[in-house]
Amino acid sequence: MKYTFLVLMSFFLSGIMLAQVDSGYVDIKKGQLFYRTYGEGEPLLVIVGGSGIGSDGYKVFGEELSANRMVILFDQRRCGRSLVKGPYLGQEKETKRIIEDIEKLRIHLKIEQWDILGQTNGALLGMDYIYKHPERAKKIIIASAEGYDLEYGVGIQKTKDVPEKDLTDLELMIKEEMEKEMKKKNHSVSRIKKLSAALRARYSIYNPENIPVMANWWLNEASFNSDSYREVVSYGSFRRKQNKNKQLVSQFAQFKNPVLVIHGAESFMNFLNPQRNAEIFPNSEMVLIEKCGHTMFIDAKEEFFKSINDFLNKELE
Repeated sequence: MKYTFLVLMSFFLSGIMLAQVDSGYVDIKKGQLFYRTYGEGEPLLVIVGGSGIGSDGYKVFGEELSANRMVILFDQRRCGRSLVKGPYLGQEKETKRIIEDIEKLRIHLKIEQWDILGQTNGALLGMDYIYKHPERAKKIIIASAEGYDLEYGVGIQKTKDVPEKDLTDLELMIKEEMEKEMKKKNHSVSRIKKLSAALRARYSIYNPENIPVMANWWLNEASFNSDSYREVVSYGSFRRKQNKNKQLVSQFAQFKNPVLVIHGAESFMNFLNPQRNAEIFPNSEMVLIEKCGHTMFIDAKEEFFKSINDFLNKELE
């Protein structure tokens, strides 16, 4: 079974990668921020989601969106190749630091204004950024996100562990590998997290044929920052402790530029979330992709990126 598992994962590793155009580091508070760019033209900042995940697994955004623009990916502080000294400061302070980091990246790249695409948790960070710096954003894309001013967990359909008798062969193999890792004296927290996420891949996907692809993404593409995952929690948005403060969302009513809210119709984050995010912007449109789960760039790749490209290619009115 171990041999089969390794062969399967090696098979999934094959693929074509787009040549990297540029990469570097930006000095930030107590550290450095790693970034990479793809293509040339109008800038698009991609803010990735997840907890403690670097941007390596999101290279497909650079591949699919850089035909006529520059796509910018970066590793959030304490994630991927970004380097930060000192202890984790807590969700609110770390979130504010990330917003500062993004602004330093913009200045470093000599960009006056950019489009912003936020994926899941990254969408909330993108909204936090435009709350602080609305003049720097042109078009905004909010993908697979929670409702910005909803209480944490509102509208989330909770996922449960699957009974072992219902696990597929692939899931059984992943479960076995995870149990082996957990028994090791010096086990890797990041590896356990990867395996745990891969085991729950079915919850991010609607189309069954994409479940192995999603599992592979967690195992071989998503980059946890070693065992520092213990400290890197989901930053989310600093609005969570202030979600009764109407000023946070009232400012978005003043943002007149186009906003795209895009969501998988079968996501475990149900319709309440994109609906609310679309409501708080006056110039928003919503795309709901049918027969698609939470991870749209895997479950409905062609339609997902076509919707984004069509939106970005529209002229600003």
